[in-house]
Amino acid sequence: MLNFQDIALLVARLMISAVFVASAIDKFRLIPAELEQIASLHLPEPAIVARLTGIFEVLGVASLVLGFYTRTYALILAIFMAFVTLAFVKFWSFDGPMELKGMLRNIFFGNIAITGGLIYLAVQGPGRLAVSA
Repeated sequence: MLNFQDIALLVARLMISAVFVASAIDKFRLIPAELEQIASLHLPEPAIVARLTGIFEVLGVASLVLGFYTRTYALILAIFMAFVTLAFVKFWSFDGPMELKGMLRNIFFGNIAITGGLIYLAVQGPGRLAVSA
């Protein structure tokens, strides 16, 4: 019999997945601003890196939604989110308008919250509404 925790874990997995669906779509669209950010890390072929990142995110979505290797993939996604957040969302060194700095700060802490949710899934597991716990 399903309990509230199993349903809540499924809802959490779906909600966290939505972030990566949106991000993967952007990676496949090769948005110039995102390509510039990738290039700023001095990585070769930003378009290829973007597409590979999009594939990685799609795999993460599949893992979270289906509950297949959720603990492993949630941990990998948490590490990925921490890296991306620290590499690209440096609100503390932003010199532009204060309202944009505030937006960056909010994005930074939103990403931290998502990372926390991923860590929770890595520890807790997907619940019983999953292909594999």
